[in-house]
Amino acid sequence: MNILYAEKDDYSYKLMETILKDKHVLRRAEDGVEALESITNNNFDLLMTTMQLPKMDGLKLIKEIRKFDKNLSIYVVSSLYLEDAVLEAYASGADNYIKKPISVNYVKGVVDNLK
Repeated sequence: MNILYAEKDDYSYKLMETILKDKHVLRRAEDGVEALESITNNNFDLLMTTMQLPKMDGLKLIKEIRKFDKNLSIYVVSSLYLEDAVLEAYASGADNYIKKPISVNYVKGVVDNLK
């Protein structure tokens, strides 16, 4: 599966890369604008994004993508686990919400089972 991970933090990106590299191709965007450009110009099966990104936050990114792509799977990965944040992510068009700190088995399960 071709995955774009919008993540500004090097450690978080490397951790996700380590978790998924055996079965998936993971590419990185370090800010929301770069992520939007990558989604527009490439074919990804899944976007994973954090909420807090430079240039364009994760919620704005999701809303922009949903204007032209209703089918792309989008997972939010965030340490913000307040009910309002989760609901806002889903309302913006996210398909799943993965809480940090990341559970390796959970991430593998939800990504591997994505159809």
